[in-house]
Amino acid sequence: MRDLIDALIREALAPYIDRIAELETEIDDLHRRARNQGRRGVVVAVDHGSGRCKVKHGGNTTPWIRWACRAAGEVREWRPPSVGEGCELINHGGGDDGAQAIAVPGIPTSVYPPAGSSATLHRLTYKDGATEDYDFASHAYAWTNGQTTIKHDRNGIELMHGSNGIRIDASGVHNLGAGVDHDGTDIGKTHKHGGIIAGNSKTDVPS
Repeated sequence: MRDLIDALIREALAPYIDRIAELETEIDDLHRRARNQGRRGVVVAVDHGSGRCKVKHGGNTTPWIRWACRAAGEVREWRPPSVGEGCELINHGGGDDGAQAIAVPGIPTSVYPPAGSSATLHRLTYKDGATEDYDFASHAYAWTNGQTTIKHDRNGIELMHGSNGIRIDASGVHNLGAGVDHDGTDIGKTHKHGGIIAGNSKTDVPS
């Protein structure tokens, strides 16, 4: 009698047991997809021609995927990620192969640490050593490329190459450095004029 009752109960519960097993499988899949939707990774390869990269996260590496740009409409920006740059993987659908993922670069790593530490500084640095800074506390902008620099704030602007350049401010235009020429002719403070009067006399150094 007991065996008969057990058999009847199993038969009655069989559809529910099967459905519970299906739900457990679905829940496990949802958990897996949720874990895969956002991953921290590092760029390991970049294809500039196709605008795609590969990202390693944990023991896995994505296929070639797109990276996110700061602007991609009527205003567009091109700034490919670098190998070794940290990024966040956003995996639409949470699939295992990462084919639907998008890399969002810009996370500092030991290879590329933060470019600054000031709360008021916006800075861009480039591989060749060029830098572009703007400090919104001092209202000061500076662009440096080797010996060439451009600096300006609310008081004026200065363009220099080495020790030579010009400064423009409210009081006028100022030459800075060793000399000034026009079409190869010295017109700086040390130049002299000939032919002012008959003979070989020359003017004094400009005061």
